[in-house]
Amino acid sequence: MRKQADLKKFSVREYVQQQQSRFTGSFFIADQDTYKDNQEQFPFRTFAYSVGLFGACRTGRMQIGSAAFDIGSGCLSTIGPGIVCEWHIHCEGDHDTVFFNDDFFNDDARSAWLRTLPFFLPGGNHVIIPDDGKMEQLRSLFITLRQFREDKNVLTGILYSILMVVAACHDSAAAQSITSFSVHEKVTRHFRELLSVHFLQEKSVAFYAHQLQLSPKYLSEILQAVTGKSAKTMILDHTLMEARTLLRQTEMSIQEISSWLGYEDYSYFTKAFKKKEGITPMAYRKL
Repeated sequence: MRKQADLKKFSVREYVQQQQSRFTGSFFIADQDTYKDNQEQFPFRTFAYSVGLFGACRTGRMQIGSAAFDIGSGCLSTIGPGIVCEWHIHCEGDHDTVFFNDDFFNDDARSAWLRTLPFFLPGGNHVIIPDDGKMEQLRSLFITLRQFREDKNVLTGILYSILMVVAACHDSAAAQSITSFSVHEKVTRHFRELLSVHFLQEKSVAFYAHQLQLSPKYLSEILQAVTGKSAKTMILDHTLMEARTLLRQTEMSIQEISSWLGYEDYSYFTKAFKKKEGITPMAYRKL
């Protein structure tokens, strides 16, 4: 990216998609062997939709946006394009993931529907544990998907069926969360959704507290109780996670990254990054 580029018109998602060389075409299936050879050691921005099934595997942990998820046997993961993720502990064992792009279905109605599914959006509930019946349905569909992986006409129908089952799993999880989630947990989830949308422009706790109709102090107390972090810390962590992936996945200058993230003072961004990560942005880029 050139230094004179207009950052207001710059799309990180489009830029990363252009730079991405691992994923060609609009469809790809990965298994545990794929992950052994491609373990990201830094935050990375997703460039496609993905649906993952985890069978018998050792427990791992993944940061997806501002939320950390435990991943292990029986989990279903759903992540949309443009979301920053980071493995904290790699999940080793039996798991399969299907990746696909917006244009895979070649159908405007289905593509539009795909973009509305909340579990693919930033701040969504990206990891759930479906009931055994639904997991068995998904495993069977994944087996069939592999069998017809060379036939695009059949693939689209199978993948659409997978997404319908996944949507049903999330509907069930959402219905359960209405009664099982505490008020504080619901506030935390809503805060994360707001943060994923507004963090570039809004970094004050007061803004998010106003959106949630809470006082800044009470919001921080809730987040501290649920996550162990204050609102201010969560905002900073989310912003710097974005910075780390931009440093690794793009050629944007550090000044451009600072400006993109909403920091008018470049030196303030550099100091905040070094305080959190222990090294400067330039040193992090060279790792």
